[in-house]
Amino acid sequence: MDRIQDYVRWRGDLGWDIVPITTEDIVVMCSLTYNPFEELKGDFKGKTLGELNNRIYVNGKLPRTAAGWQKKLFKMWKELPLYPRFADVKLADFLFVPSTDEDEQIAVATYELPGCAVVAFRGTDTTMADWKESLEIAHQGLLPARKSAVDYLNATLERYDRVYVCGHSKGGSLALYSSAHCNNQDKIVKIYNLDGPGLDKDSYDDNWTDIEERVHTIVPEGSTFGVIIGYGANYAVVSSTSKGFNQHDTFTWKFDGPHLNYVEKLSAKSRVVGKTFHKFMEESSEEDRRTLVDTVQRLADATEADDTTNIVAKIAASAPKVVREVKNMDESDKKTLKKLGKQFVSHGIETIKKDT
Repeated sequence: MDRIQDYVRWRGDLGWDIVPITTEDIVVMCSLTYNPFEELKGDFKGKTLGELNNRIYVNGKLPRTAAGWQKKLFKMWKELPLYPRFADVKLADFLFVPSTDEDEQIAVATYELPGCAVVAFRGTDTTMADWKESLEIAHQGLLPARKSAVDYLNATLERYDRVYVCGHSKGGSLALYSSAHCNNQDKIVKIYNLDGPGLDKDSYDDNWTDIEERVHTIVPEGSTFGVIIGYGANYAVVSSTSKGFNQHDTFTWKFDGPHLNYVEKLSAKSRVVGKTFHKFMEESSEEDRRTLVDTVQRLADATEADDTTNIVAKIAASAPKVVREVKNMDESDKKTLKKLGKQFVSHGIETIKKDT
């Protein structure tokens, strides 16, 4: 079964005038946005991806600690000049705001194609700051990243008449939110959310009804991230070569020639996770959700992990610190967590009974 790299090779010699932009091209654009464009120096706006190919990864290799998906992305990027369909796409703009004291982290690229532009929000990376913000997005309103996303999209819509808005993971949530709260919504052709948390019910307003039919959500069959939030969201399910959390990686998504390989429904485990989390979010208070996120962050901080790739090892090494952190929690927080744990388990059991 083909994957995204095979699609780029297969489709790469066909111009946009022959085959207009497709959902599969959007998956490519979202994946390319994980490239470290923040390394670009000097004038880069308006240059093609082919022209910029040697201006990132300047040492020509990845660090030894690079994850599997980063290695696949690196290889796809290095091959890109061979395929004019993608090599001739222009990088019209790129914004990168690293982590700050306000916990804002955002990266977004604007790709210019003949007759349209694609705004692609980068998703969660492996830094703890970005994962914390993903947890925040799961239950909170206007975070700094959301405001930056709206401002960026508004500026882009001033320059282009036809815009596709998309993102993977956290980037998908930012694509949804910015599209629902921007000006000039009539210029948005479609919005794509690739396995990202949807919008919480408090983020919906009258503007959402104007774009809802243009939203396309794609999740892998074993999705965890993309099913935890998303009131009223319709989605398509794509098959994956991997299992569990690793299906979040777009480089594991299966292609059948020029098309994604769709399947009928989510796995049973994914359906249970999604329905349980929806029920939990509906019935828990904002204060309870705040306590849950703060506690997760406190325990993560106790491990002293700065990167999610080493957090498991850090938890094992920092077990005494984690235990002390739990013991030092306020009694009210302990009671809240105990209540939330029972509530979540109860919803899970109820969901399993209904789903089987």
